[in-house]
This record gives sequence, structure tokens and C-alpha cells, in this order.
Amino acid sequence: IAPQDSVAQGVGTITGRVTDTAGRPVIGRATVSVRGTKMTTSAGVDGRFVLRGVSPGKHDVVARLVGYAMATTPVAVPDGGTVSVRLVIVS
Repeated sequence: IAPQDSVAQGVGTITGRVTDTAGRPVIGRATVSVRGTKMTTSAGVDGRFVLRGVSPGKHDVVARLVGYAMATTPVAVPDGGTVSVRLVIVS
């Protein structure tokens, strides 16, 4: 009997920045999430965010902030790797 592989499925990380159309961090902390999951975080005052433990594959990353239109960006999260995105929100 061959031993079973005990390595858990890999996960990835999504990093990025939420900005306005001029490339500046938005005033306030945008909420960033992975659509269809319970994964969510808040962007820092510099607009940067990190979402860890994301399953590999294609996802939509969503940024929301009161007074701005929601921004959505598709990403492909590599198994065990990191993908970086920029989410541009419009007031």
C-alpha cells in the first residue's frame, strides 16, 4: 500500500493597491474581497492590501468604498504563488 500524499492543496496570495483614476490612494479604507468567498480585507491608508490563503485559479477581486463605483479585476492565482493587481475606483 502506497502512502497517501499528506500535502494540503496549495494556496496563493493576492496583493495590490486601490487607487483613484489619477493613481493616488483613495481617501478612506476600501474594502477588498474575493468574489464568491468570505475572504475580505481593508486597504491601508496607502491603498495597499494583502489577501492570503486564496485557492489557486481564476477569481474576481472587488474593491468597494462609499461614494465610489465598485471596481472589479479578474486574476489568476498561482498555486503557492502571489499575484499583484491594481484596482481603480471612480467617484
